[in-house]
Amino acid sequence: AILGSVNAVQMMLFGFDGRKIHFLPAIPERLGKGSVKNFAFNFGKADFEWNVAEKKFSAEIRIERDGETEIVLPCGFDGLEILLDGKVVKAGRLSVKASNIIIIR
Repeated sequence: AILGSVNAVQMMLFGFDGRKIHFLPAIPERLGKGSVKNFAFNFGKADFEWNVAEKKFSAEIRIERDGETEIVLPCGFDGLEILLDGKVVKAGRLSVKASNIIIIR
């Protein structure tokens, strides 16, 4: 039962469906501020932090395998930009390679 609770919280904060990376897809009010470090998923690892009241969100994704992915930004955090290895890219499908770093700020 405890592992189910942990998984439920993880799914509120981060989701990966094999192609899309979702940040804060179902954040409850009581988790209005926080951070996650070294969250492992199929494509790599992610660090991210958020503050709903201040409308701040940032993330770093370290890609560990080649493929295509799409970043789904959290709702309510306007003006975020996505950088792939330091270059601004548009939201949407991205071709990534192992060792790429994606920054969201």
